[in-house]
Amino acid sequence: MLLRGLSVVVAMVALAPQGAEACAVCFGAKGQPVTEAAGDAILFLLGLVGCVLAAIVAFIVCLVLRGRRVAGAAEGAR
Repeated sequence: MLLRGLSVVVAMVALAPQGAEACAVCFGAKGQPVTEAAGDAILFLLGLVGCVLAAIVAFIVCLVLRGRRVAGAAEGAR
C-alpha cells in the first residue's frame, strides 16, 4: 500500500515537472523582500524552538534536583 502511494507521487512529479518548480522564495531570489522575510521568519522560529527546548531541559534539571533533595532529606530522617 505504501509502495503504491509512493509510486503514484513519483509518477505525478515526473509527469508534471512544471508543478515541481520552486517559487521565488524557495529558489532564493536575493534582495527580494519576500525572501528576506522568509529568512527572518526561519530564524525567529529556530529561536522559538530553542527557547522551548531550553525550558524543557530546565524543567528536567529542576525535577532531578528536587528528587535528590527529597531523597537526601528522607535518608537524613532515618
